[in-house]
Amino acid sequence: MTGADLSKVNLTNVNLSGADLTGADLSDVNLTDANLSGARLNVAFLSGARLRGADLSGAELHHAILSGADMHGSNLRDANLSDAVLTHAGLDGVIWSASTVWPAEIHSEMHARSIEVEPGVFQVHDQGERSPTEGLTPSI
Repeated sequence: MTGADLSKVNLTNVNLSGADLTGADLSDVNLTDANLSGARLNVAFLSGARLRGADLSGAELHHAILSGADMHGSNLRDANLSDAVLTHAGLDGVIWSASTVWPAEIHSEMHARSIEVEPGVFQVHDQGERSPTEGLTPSI
């Protein structure tokens, strides 16, 4: 499914665990409660995607475009979001782990916006939408 055009498709509750969706167009797709654990979504276009409650644990999202994506309540444990674009993404309730890799420019911000819910596991708690520039804290 590398490079596939799945934009605006309803994929609610679909099981795409381990799928290779590198470079795929998933803009405005509905992936509510989908299983994308271990999926490769590097350089994928997920702008405006609905990912509420999706399992993205262990997913590779390097350089993925998630602008305006609704990720409320999704599972990002052990996910790699290095260099991903999260401008205006809804992140309230997202679960992530100490081994989740955030884009360098928002690493500290995500820690500040989260509470530890169990050892090494965090949940984002605040207004939920990531501003493109407000409140950025440089990563150390």
